[in-house]
Amino acid sequence: MSRHDCYTCGAPNAMQAFKGRSFNVSFKQLNRMVHSLAGHECTECAEIEFDAPSAERYARAGDELIEDAKRVMADEMKRIRRKLHFTQKSAVQLLSGAGTMRSAAMNGPKWNHPNPCLY
Repeated sequence: MSRHDCYTCGAPNAMQAFKGRSFNVSFKQLNRMVHSLAGHECTECAEIEFDAPSAERYARAGDELIEDAKRVMADEMKRIRRKLHFTQKSAVQLLSGAGTMRSAAMNGPKWNHPNPCLY
């Protein structure tokens, strides 16, 4: 097993190689296990560095969890909107202050600037 210095804590020869380990990826109460990962783990601070293919699979699992969370949120909003018999347009108008707040946010508040004094 090859060892090298930890980039996080700086401990010499503390990074120990591993392979075939499983890690849990979690995001907003959603979890997914990613199996057969390989990389190095620091024996001092427990920092983990995945090798390139394992890092790709771990990142892809995290991205999928984010997309799943977005889908769950969108489905829940759609369910509530339908339960209240709102269209998307009426829900936006209700939540945005019927357009007046949205207009001020987009265009900026209207200020009456004083005239500059000319000497």
